[in-house]
Amino acid sequence: KQVYLDMSLSDTVHDLEFRLECLRRHPVVYPGDRCGIGFGDGFVIFSFNGIIERVSASVFRKALVQYDKSLLYCQDIVRIFHLVHFIGKDNIVFHCIVFPAMLKAEGSYILPDNVPSNEFLNLEGDKISTSRNWAVWLHEYLQDFPGKQDVLRYVLTANAPETKDNDFTWKDFQARNNSELVAIYGNFINRALVLTQKYFGGIVPERGELADYDKEVLAEIPEIISRVEKNLDNFHFREGLKECMNLARLGNKYLADTEPWKLIKTDEARVKTILNICLQIAGDLSTLTEPFIPFSASKLRDFLNIAPIAWNRMGDEVV
Repeated sequence: KQVYLDMSLSDTVHDLEFRLECLRRHPVVYPGDRCGIGFGDGFVIFSFNGIIERVSASVFRKALVQYDKSLLYCQDIVRIFHLVHFIGKDNIVFHCIVFPAMLKAEGSYILPDNVPSNEFLNLEGDKISTSRNWAVWLHEYLQDFPGKQDVLRYVLTANAPETKDNDFTWKDFQARNNSELVAIYGNFINRALVLTQKYFGGIVPERGELADYDKEVLAEIPEIISRVEKNLDNFHFREGLKECMNLARLGNKYLADTEPWKLIKTDEARVKTILNICLQIAGDLSTLTEPFIPFSASKLRDFLNIAPIAWNRMGDEVV
C-alpha cells in the first residue's frame, strides 16, 4: 500500500472524474470536451452511488456518537465502532488520498480507521470478469454444492491475495477441502466425538491428574487463541485461519501421541483425561473458527450440545 501512495504523491495531482471509459447498460453520455481533457465521450456509471455509500458509512458513525452523547467521553470509542474500508489494490489511491481529502475538506465527517487492501484474485489463471462470465457465481455454487458454504469461505480465505496476486482453481478447492478441512479439522472432531461416545456414552469424562504433556497442550491453547486475535485485529484473515487450523492440528497430534484407543484397555482414568482435553479443544474451535466457517462452527456446538462460547471465555474448561 505504501508503494502505491508514495508513487501517487510524487506524481502530478489531476482532477478526479466520475466516469469510466467503457460501455454499460443505460449509459448517460458525458462529453469529454466539456472539461477540456480531450478523452472523448465517457459514460456516467456507478461512481456517484459509490461515493454516497462511503459517505453514508462515515455519517453513520458520527450519528452513533450524537445519539449517545456519553460516547463522546469514552476513551475506548474506537473499540466500540470501527469504520473500515475493505478494497482492492486498484482503489488504494482513492481510499487513502482522494476520499480522505474530500472528507477532511468538508470537515464534519469521520475518517476511516483503516483501509485494508487486497491484491487481485484470478480464476484458473485468468482475470475474473463478470462481463465475460468468467467468475464463480454464488447462486450457482450453492445449487451445485448444497450445504457447502463453508468450504468456499474456507478456500477463499486460505487463498486470499493479501500480499500478492493469487489464483483460485477448482483443483486447489478440492485439495484444500480434502487435505485440510476434512483431514485436519474434520478428522480431529470426528475422533474426539466418536471416542467419547464409544467409551463414555457421549458424556464428557471427568479429568484426572494431568501429565506434563497435558499441561503443555493446555498451555498452547491460549497462545493460539492470542495469535488468531492478533491476526484478526490486523485484518490478516488468511494467517488467522491458519492459526485456527493449528489448534485442530494440536488436537490431532495430542490424540496420535496419547493413543487413547490403546490405553482404554489398561488405564481408563487416563483416557478420561485425554478425551476431556480433546473436548475442550473442540469447544474452543467452535468459537475460534466461527468468523471463517460459521455453519460448521454451529454444527460443532450442536454435536457438543453446548451454547455459544464467548470469545473471552475460550481456553480451558469450556465443555
